Amino acid sequence: MPWLLLAQPYDPAIAATRSLYFSDVGFTTTPSEAPASVYWRRRVEAPLTITESLYAGGDATGRSDISVGEITLANDDGALDGLVQYDWDGRSIEVRYTPIQSPVLSDFAVVFSGTAEQIVLGDLITIEIRDLQILLDEPYQPNRFAGTGGAEGPTEFKDRRKPRLMGVKRQFVPVLINQASWVFCYNDGPVGGPLEVRDAGVVLTGAGDFASYAALTAASIPAGQYGTCNALGLVRTGVAPSGVLTLDAEGAKPVATVLKRFGDIAVHVVDVATSLSASDFDSASLTAINAACAQTLGHWYDGTSDLTVRNVLDAIAESPGIYYGFNDARKIVIGRLEPPDMVPTFTFRERDFFRLEPRPTERRLKAQTIRYGQRTRPLGDQEIASSVVGAARTALIEEWRQERHASASVATESLLAREETLDTGFDLAADALAEAQRRVDLYGPRRQAFNAEVPFTAGVRPGVTVEIFDSRFGLAAGRKMRVMSVTRKAADGILAMELWG
Repeated sequence: MPWLLLAQPYDPAIAATRSLYFSDVGFTTTPSEAPASVYWRRRVEAPLTITESLYAGGDATGRSDISVGEITLANDDGALDGLVQYDWDGRSIEVRYTPIQSPVLSDFAVVFSGTAEQIVLGDLITIEIRDLQILLDEPYQPNRFAGTGGAEGPTEFKDRRKPRLMGVKRQFVPVLINQASWVFCYNDGPVGGPLEVRDAGVVLTGAGDFASYAALTAASIPAGQYGTCNALGLVRTGVAPSGVLTLDAEGAKPVATVLKRFGDIAVHVVDVATSLSASDFDSASLTAINAACAQTLGHWYDGTSDLTVRNVLDAIAESPGIYYGFNDARKIVIGRLEPPDMVPTFTFRERDFFRLEPRPTERRLKAQTIRYGQRTRPLGDQEIASSVVGAARTALIEEWRQERHASASVATESLLAREETLDTGFDLAADALAEAQRRVDLYGPRRQAFNAEVPFTAGVRPGVTVEIFDSRFGLAAGRKMRVMSVTRKAADGILAMELWG
């Protein structure tokens, strides 16, 4: 089978990337193709082995999964020993495939577009590959306090990462950066601003928003009130707080509106903290996820830990069950596990299967509890002023609110159906209830799952819908299934899939 490998490691000798062309059977492009008249050296021994999944560990909880694999090149003559002089980590790797025996370049489809981890020399050179999610393993907050005073914090804050608030969070403790003037920081740029500021649980009154740090510190703010500088994510009390100062607040507002949806948060975080930008997102999937998952989410980071962009996206994505990853066009695709589509992308019949076997599924879901509106810093009873009583006092102590949805029919039909509770970043009760209903609707019905192996097929990716037919397992009339994971065993011409639906 014709396979092509385009690798672009960094060559220090030319201070730029160098394009390297390899194939398994030898291939030359025509003068009219791009690249023109290039010979793809016959060196590919095992063209591609890689596993991709929608979710890490097979759990549909929003945790991302980095695809891993390798490609090997024949080097028993040592002609490729010089590849070790290049820098491979993070550099582009593209694999193309066609079933056509005498192809032109346009006959090849991209079946993997990712990055190299490293190469291992030998008579067989192994190129360890990863998908582009590895580019998201950058610090979530690249900005640090300078420790020079003012908005840059005191000397002891030098090189500490600045706090960051995304979306809406409740009852968190901002970072005190000027004790003399009682200035607190909760984001390193424009914010929507506080919804409520409390001192020992007592609600303070807003005294206005000020355009700069200097204006904020110069303002006269009476006891029981607070001022803000929303342009810098700052809040200031007029006097020393009598207890724990907490905020309910809307976070980053880089443009006209506060970022609250997962898609909007993801674009902003990736743009400011990685080498990628908004243009690296697949626009169609971004539009679709913003429409389907418009819930108000929140994430608070106080700057004291080394979170990566991927850590934070995973944490936020877990609430609405979102997955994300890179497609073969090197764009970030965002999706959510849904029942299989009515129209499948691929169809496989009994004659296509090398192997088809049922695998276990989780017990059906009869009830889902979604916890939302987290009070990030619950107060102890002794930390709350005596003037705060009744439900208002209880609300400061309880960490979570919750919504529950149950299916009586699932409970009747399946005696071992499960009930689950999920802690989320949702802020609103309506969003929590809707997600509880969605999960019961998704995992409540009777489902089937299969392990399947078919001939290598370009375009089969996690998330697509396939329809399978077989004389066994109740598949005679066909069943539409969602592809949960794919292992591409190119050397054997096999595509292995985990199917659910």
